Amino acid sequence: MFALATTLPLKYMSGEREPIAAARARHARARLQAGVPALLLAMFVLLAAAEARAQPVSIVVPFRGGGEADSIARIVINQTTASAGHRFLIENRPGDDSHFGAEVVAKAEPDGRTLLFAPLANYAAAASLYSNLHYDFPGDFSGVTLIANAPHALLAHPSLPAHTVAAILDLARARPGKLRWASEGKHSLSQLEIELFRQLSGIQVASVPYAVSSDALPQLVTGNADLLFAAIAAALPHVKAGRLRAIAVASAHRSPTLPDLPTVAESGVKGFEAEYWFAVLAPAGIDKAVAARLADELGKAAIATEVHERLQHYGIETRASTPAELDRILRAETAQWAKVVKAAR
Repeated sequence: MFALATTLPLKYMSGEREPIAAARARHARARLQAGVPALLLAMFVLLAAAEARAQPVSIVVPFRGGGEADSIARIVINQTTASAGHRFLIENRPGDDSHFGAEVVAKAEPDGRTLLFAPLANYAAAASLYSNLHYDFPGDFSGVTLIANAPHALLAHPSLPAHTVAAILDLARARPGKLRWASEGKHSLSQLEIELFRQLSGIQVASVPYAVSSDALPQLVTGNADLLFAAIAAALPHVKAGRLRAIAVASAHRSPTLPDLPTVAESGVKGFEAEYWFAVLAPAGIDKAVAARLADELGKAAIATEVHERLQHYGIETRASTPAELDRILRAETAQWAKVVKAAR
């Protein structure tokens, strides 16, 4: 019994263990072979994603370098590159009064690699002002995120005997068509603000649009005009030095930079609201997940403390949004200025 107990089980066990081990080896090889394609696919996806993130995102600024839009864009984009961990590059594409850059982006692949740094009022108004644009606004674009609002203020030359909106209305009614109201061009937000002001108040003024937008503010400073809607950022040094008088803010809310300055609407012209939003837009058709990621990266940079404080010093308010929120603003802005343009014709 002892011999049987010590020899038969060993022989039996050794005979059974060999096929079990072989079977297990075969199963392991099969699993490994089956897993290779999936592993390779996963590695390919990861490498493709890494390569895609290594490629820079081009932000088209449709103006020459050094201006307000370019300066805001560079401050925000530098912060985005630092915080997002991949590169965002500014590409200045001026021409055709900012429409060339918009066309470039409208016709780009909607892969999130080419975006537009857009002054929304310019394009929202252009949809009604021009019949020959080579792109559709807002149809050819998808919102990514708001970046900043550069509000305008109603400015007066110090010689004008009016310190409030109410006084300007009284003066305009007493001298119909005599007040010289300058603008930064026939199709500028500055001109649209005059039209909106006239439509809501019923006054008559002499509109003086300058062919070169940068000429309007110096002309007001030298006394060749009485009134002007212009960006707080540009006007602030003249206001502080007493060369210009700030009457009211054009946007819906008071400016943190000039908190004591009332809005035009609260000063008596009910319904007046003119925002100068800067936003990032993508070509229509961009994947929603890609747009959301870009909105998160750019929005966080825009409202970062150092960016916010730096721009607010110049009267520029930073803001972030979701793509859906921006899409609603695009439609609202386009509808608002279409109404103003139609009434002005």
